Amino acid sequence: MVQGKLTLKLVRAITQPGFYGDGNTLFLRVAPDGNTRAVLSYTAVWLFERPAEGDAWLSAPSRRLPLDVGAARQVEAIAWLDPETLIVTNKQRDWFEVEAKN
Repeated sequence: MVQGKLTLKLVRAITQPGFYGDGNTLFLRVAPDGNTRAVLSYTAVWLFERPAEGDAWLSAPSRRLPLDVGAARQVEAIAWLDPETLIVTNKQRDWFEVEAKN
């Protein structure tokens, strides 16, 4: 059993304009090909492409895919179905497909 506080080390901060306006970040998943990271928030899916060099994924160019929050309600998790499609689930146990291709 771990006693006391865990020490956290900041590795990267998200620098995309508007990201923090989407509410809490819930989940991050790496695409099957390893070139895209999908980040789920309560109101959108953010797709971060592999940076040209280095490992600053969350500072690389991104795309925001807004969610229909009325339909999605309280989203909980995200997973890649295939290299072009994401599955988003909610607390109510619904599943939604999100097209992630360019």
